[in-house]
Amino acid sequence: MKNQFLRIAYSLLILGTCTIQLSAQNGWVQIPATGQPNKFGTSAFAVGKYIYRTVGSSAPVTYETDTWKYDPIAKTWTQLPSVAYPGNNREGTSTFSIGDTAYIVTGGNGGGSTVEVWQFDPVTPKWTQMANFPGAARSYAAAFSIGKYGYAGCGATYSGTSYADFYRFDPYTGAKGTWTPVTSFPGTARWRGASFSLGNKGYFGLGCPSSTGASENDFYEFDPTGNAGSGSWKTLTAFPGAGRSLPSVFVLCNKGYIIMGAGGIGLTVLKDFWMFDPTTGALGSWSRMPDFPHLPVPDRFSAQGFAIGDSAYIAGGIDINSNTTHHDLWMYTPSVKAAPSSVAICSGAGTTLMASGNSVYNWAPAATLSSATTGSGLIPGDDSTTTASPLSLTTYTVTDRVCGLQDTVQVNVTTPPVLVISASVNPICAGSLSALTTTGANTYSWAPNTGLTNTTGANINAQPTSTVTYTVTGNGSGCPGKGTYTLNVNPLPIITTNSPVSICPGGSVTVTASGATNYTWSPSIGLSANTGNSLDASPKVPTNYTIMGTDGNGCTGVGSLAVNINIPPVVEAGPDISINAGDSKILSGSGGTSYTWSPSTGLSCTNCQSPTANPMVTTSYYLTAMDANGCTNTDTITVDVIYKGAFIPTAFSPNGDGKNDVVFVRGNEFKLFTLSIFNRWGQKVFETTDAAKGWDGTFNGKLLDPGVFVYYFKGTSYSNEQINKKGNISLIR
Repeated sequence: MKNQFLRIAYSLLILGTCTIQLSAQNGWVQIPATGQPNKFGTSAFAVGKYIYRTVGSSAPVTYETDTWKYDPIAKTWTQLPSVAYPGNNREGTSTFSIGDTAYIVTGGNGGGSTVEVWQFDPVTPKWTQMANFPGAARSYAAAFSIGKYGYAGCGATYSGTSYADFYRFDPYTGAKGTWTPVTSFPGTARWRGASFSLGNKGYFGLGCPSSTGASENDFYEFDPTGNAGSGSWKTLTAFPGAGRSLPSVFVLCNKGYIIMGAGGIGLTVLKDFWMFDPTTGALGSWSRMPDFPHLPVPDRFSAQGFAIGDSAYIAGGIDINSNTTHHDLWMYTPSVKAAPSSVAICSGAGTTLMASGNSVYNWAPAATLSSATTGSGLIPGDDSTTTASPLSLTTYTVTDRVCGLQDTVQVNVTTPPVLVISASVNPICAGSLSALTTTGANTYSWAPNTGLTNTTGANINAQPTSTVTYTVTGNGSGCPGKGTYTLNVNPLPIITTNSPVSICPGGSVTVTASGATNYTWSPSIGLSANTGNSLDASPKVPTNYTIMGTDGNGCTGVGSLAVNINIPPVVEAGPDISINAGDSKILSGSGGTSYTWSPSTGLSCTNCQSPTANPMVTTSYYLTAMDANGCTNTDTITVDVIYKGAFIPTAFSPNGDGKNDVVFVRGNEFKLFTLSIFNRWGQKVFETTDAAKGWDGTFNGKLLDPGVFVYYFKGTSYSNEQINKKGNISLIR
């Protein structure tokens, strides 16, 4: 339906102001010829510039002998009373032409068939009887001419006998010409078929055996030079339409045509129209043509087909439904008109081309066409259009496959603009801006709009968060050009730190960052440096640091790290105390989870919470306590040692460690004293009257071995009290 509408539209363009005959249908035009006789089954032939019809039947039982001439220029029929057909009145005759004369062979009427052969000379004009057909009498035989010979054969009698024999007629030998048998038709014996000649070959097929009426659709070629001059037959591509008898046949532009006819035993009237081209393929080819008009044209078969010049004609015929013969005349003239005559497209686009007329068409060049063959659009399913998609200026030629008529269409191709797209920065970091620029056209549109400040113009800003391929459509010459540009977006590095961290007041901690290549820290307060992935931080107050990390693509991410300051523990060593020399006291620390006392002199332990203290002299002890966060604080306690009388230690260890290395007399109540020390043999090894001078465990400059020594003390106090004291001192090494 689409193609038919297109065809109508193009036809209106093509016809312009021409007068359209309302009687034109499917490319067939009814000719308003006068004098056309009502007949079917006639003999029709073209000689010179005229067409002749003779014999036939004007009603099923009325057989005629009149002869008529048709002038295609004047469009008139003229009866030739002086040259009425002199033979038996008949129908179903067969006809061929040799040179400027025509021959009518066989035929019959209700009384039977004949073997008569008559020659018609249109110049004289006159009829001359020739040598009889040599085979049995018959009607509706096949006949055609090749060169200077005529050929006839097949056919049947009305009583049901069909024939397959074939003969050659030579009009130039003998007084009335001579007949010679040639190779018989190889198919089923039949009558009422379709026969014609093209070039130096004859063709015959279709028809039916008179005994059954079953229609055939096989088709054959006759070569008169084959079989040593007796002729040979070759089976060709079968007729693609329904089998039929009594079709109309004509030859136009070196192709054979078969149209209408009656199909099957019930004589169903057929309308289809077919062209046979013997030059296509080894076995020839068939092409569907626009059907013969239907309504209001009456159905018919056994009409006569003939051609003259570049037009073919269908005349007469009989309506099977009413047994009514017809006298109308229809003309078929191949034509071609390509539309549009000229069209402009954009490169890469396509345009629809159409050939209007009443034929089938070939298009060239075919390389840039969707189809190199089209129809007229007058046949159901017949596409009359093709799509052309050339890359440059191309002239397409459409050729009518009937007579080679041609028309052309020029397709002009406009090249779209070539767009050049660039970016100020590519790649960019996520969140950064790049200026995109394009040239080559006048107007531009961008898609998608992802990250764009606008979507039109030659210059736009793009700020996408991920990689995007933009398509730019530019128009400058009526044809849009397209270009694409990929703006690559590198993600920002994700900066990871060891945040949060805590330090004790005055302490430091190592802070780290990862995820990038280079790092900058701020503020720089309390940092060992302000660049790098690993620094020492020792702020005095809680501080939040910002880290800018830059990766290998130059993209910068931001991280943060918090350094918290822990509150130090409240450490208590206890209040200062006093003890008598030689006594001890338990000290008690608090405020931490671990404790350290110093100095260790006179303490039972230094890494405990509550050591026992018995210093020899007044001593200040320092307690350092650490809490769960690792923070420390210090407190001090003083143990005041009170001496009453003389105090002499019972043991000492002169090992040079600075602790209890020397034995002194403790006490400040004596104005005079003498300390004497003896070994176990009674030998005095040391004696002093000076409180500041003590014994270091040597005698005569030599170290004494460990042992127990005896001391004697004699003193006078400031109150003149005499004190004598004796005891042991252990020397320990």
